[in-house]
Amino acid sequence: IVHGSVNSVFICADLISLYVALEVIGIAAFLLITYTRTNKSIWVGLRYLFVSNTAMLFYMIGALLVYQSSGSFDYVGLQQAPTDAIALILRGLLTKGGVFVSGLWLPFTHSESETPVSALLSGAVVITGIFPLVRCALLVENVQPILQIFSLATALLGVSYAICEKDTKRMLAASTISQMGFVLAAPPVAGIYGLSHSLAKASLFLLAGTLSSRSFQLLRQKSVRLSLWGALVLASLSMSGFPLLAGFGAKTLTLKASSSWQSLGLTIGAVGTAIAF
Repeated sequence: IVHGSVNSVFICADLISLYVALEVIGIAAFLLITYTRTNKSIWVGLRYLFVSNTAMLFYMIGALLVYQSSGSFDYVGLQQAPTDAIALILRGLLTKGGVFVSGLWLPFTHSESETPVSALLSGAVVITGIFPLVRCALLVENVQPILQIFSLATALLGVSYAICEKDTKRMLAASTISQMGFVLAAPPVAGIYGLSHSLAKASLFLLAGTLSSRSFQLLRQKSVRLSLWGALVLASLSMSGFPLLAGFGAKTLTLKASSSWQSLGLTIGAVGTAIAF
C-alpha cells in the first residue's frame, strides 16, 4: 500500500489526488509503526497520525481555496490562487515533509520504529512530502524564494541536530531532516538528490539495525566485522558527498543550481554532514 501510494504522489496531476495519496501513506505508515503493538509504538504511531492529519487539514483548506479561485484542482490552478491558499498548502506540505522546525517530530518517530520501517519512512516516505513542494516551486514563481530560505534553514538545523546526537538511529533521522533541505534547495535537480539520499539512507538504517547497540559510546568499545564496517563507510561517504559516489554528483548538481548565498550555506551543511557521519 505504501509503495502504490508513494508512486501515486509522483504521477497524480491534481491537488485532490495528491491529498488522497498522502493520506493513504499516512495511514499505512501508522500501521507499520504500530506493528509491534507495544505501548511505545502505539503512542509514536498515534502521534505520527495526528501530526500528519493536522498538516493535511491545512493542505485541504488551501486546495479548496484554489478551486474557489480557479474552478479546478489541477496544479496549474496554483498560478491563479490567492496568497492564503498557497500559504495553507505550503504549511501542510512543509510539516508532512519534515522541513525546518516542523520536521523535529520526525527523528523520534523514525528512530523508535522497527528498523525496516525506519528505513522505509526515512528513505522514501518523507520524500513524498517534499516532491509536491518542488512542483509548487516550479509552477509558482513567488514560491521558490520562500522555499530557498526554508531549505537552507532545514539543512543547517538538521545537521546541527545530527552532530550532537548520541544514538545511531536518531542521528540518521536528524540527518534526514538536513537532507530534505538539500532536496528542496534546487527544484530542477531535486529528483536525483532524492534518489541518492533514499538509497544511502535506507541502507544506513538497515545496517544500523544490525549493530550490537544504538549508543555511539558503547559501539566505540566494540569491534565491528569488516564487511559491515565497509558497507557503513560506503553509504556514509555517499551521504557526505565523497567523489565518484552518487551523493557527490547529487550535491554538485544541487550547488550548481543554487544561488550564491544559498550555495555557501549548503556547503556548510555538507561539511556538517561529513562531520556527523
